[in-house]
Amino acid sequence: MRFLLCILFVFSFSTCYQETDKTLLLLDDWELRLEKHKSYKKTKIINWESKESGIKEDDYNGFGIYKAKFVIPSSWYKIDIAFYTPCIDDSDTAYFNGEIIGSTGSIPDSTINFQSGVREARLYRIPKSAIKWDEINTLKLKVYDYSSIGGFCYSQQPILGDYKIIKRKKTKH
Repeated sequence: MRFLLCILFVFSFSTCYQETDKTLLLLDDWELRLEKHKSYKKTKIINWESKESGIKEDDYNGFGIYKAKFVIPSSWYKIDIAFYTPCIDDSDTAYFNGEIIGSTGSIPDSTINFQSGVREARLYRIPKSAIKWDEINTLKLKVYDYSSIGGFCYSQQPILGDYKIIKRKKTKH
């Protein structure tokens, strides 16, 4: 009987985990275009803690645009979808299929108007009207780095998925 209860417990736990997992999408395939370049370059997530990147721009200060493309399944239609990343250095504005979905800090028109949002988690809800179900969607992050190394910080990958699950599970740094 104990064995059967253990099996049922393990099965119910794994089923619950899989259900959660089906509503989260790891965004690990990005392109980056720095203001001084005209085209995007494929890159891993650039974060200044691991310093792993396909682009060596450690002392670049200014604007960059991260771009990720992915498909959102129509099976997610009933959930409230959001984008989450724990940190961007320094400030950002996020666009989903061209529509602004959020910003942290301020993207300056000059350094006078700059306000950092570094070390603040980003959790941006995505309006259903902006989503192309079962088609390719594009998320762009316009990032401003004031000084030193910028971009994604911390080694946690950005995710897209169920707002309630992300909010409950997000890690505070």
